[in-house]
Amino acid sequence: MVICYAKGIEAGIKADYWDNRARTNLSIFYTEFTDLQINFFTGLEFRTKNTGTATTKGVELENNFQVTDELRIDFSVTYLNSRFDEVDDPFLSYLVGRETPRAPDWASVLALTYKKQISAKMDFFARGMASYVGEHYVGADVPSEEKVGSYIVGDASIGVTSMHDGWDLLLWCSNCGNTDYRTIYFNTTFQPDSFSAYLNTPRQYGLTLRARF
Repeated sequence: MVICYAKGIEAGIKADYWDNRARTNLSIFYTEFTDLQINFFTGLEFRTKNTGTATTKGVELENNFQVTDELRIDFSVTYLNSRFDEVDDPFLSYLVGRETPRAPDWASVLALTYKKQISAKMDFFARGMASYVGEHYVGADVPSEEKVGSYIVGDASIGVTSMHDGWDLLLWCSNCGNTDYRTIYFNTTFQPDSFSAYLNTPRQYGLTLRARF
């Protein structure tokens, strides 16, 4: 296996405004990969393989707003164009011009955080986050692979914290809407024209007590 090389350029601008309660970061990037490494399923195991060259370019916008002393809003959005240019293996020729795995055209995150002091030693907090991921391929094994459709995943937590005594108590959930999507897609062993997939982690929730020493 050959080491993957990347060369790129990035330019950006940062701005603070609204009496320093808001910040916006804008960046434009361009990267060329040589011997790009991709995971493939050999029939018995997953193995990393050098595939060829690829180009990634895009724009990322990040925003942070301290709306009040208690409420903060964070929002980011990314446009990405990432495609294979050339491949070394003729059996992988179907990848030429195709988007690289896990590279949606659009992705964004919105997070709201609320924190308020409720006593001399204790703060109340609540946080909600929604992540949007656009259509994308999850692998490179299957020429006929269809893209995963766009989806939104939501996480949330609520609780109390004592910075003085060093503990947190929180009620939380991840993937609160129990959204399903593929994370890996590959040819099934010894079954031609049959494919297997791994799904994401389903909804999880719990109550957590943390102590700091």
